[in-house]
Amino acid sequence: MDKINNNVMAAFWSWLGNEQNRKILAWIGSGVVVVISGLWVAFQSPGGKSSTSTAKSSPAASSVIASEGSVAAGGNITIGGNVTTIAPPAATDPTPQ
Repeated sequence: MDKINNNVMAAFWSWLGNEQNRKILAWIGSGVVVVISGLWVAFQSPGGKSSTSTAKSSPAASSVIASEGSVAAGGNITIGGNVTTIAPPAATDPTPQ
């Protein structure tokens, strides 16, 4: 049994030693990589997935509250210039004396 395995391995290494066989094997390997990559992209891209609804659902309403001089924002925000913040006046103690 070992002699058969040794003969198979010797034949394989002999075949792989031929430069023309290595070039063919490189072409086959490259083709396999291209096909697998293409299939991966096709199944991973958003356009490849089918949707039961063609209309996009609107996001749920949300509220954003800022108080005591803090900053709050909701949704997509784009700031196209410099932003300057001014500290609010010091809070006074609302309890009567």
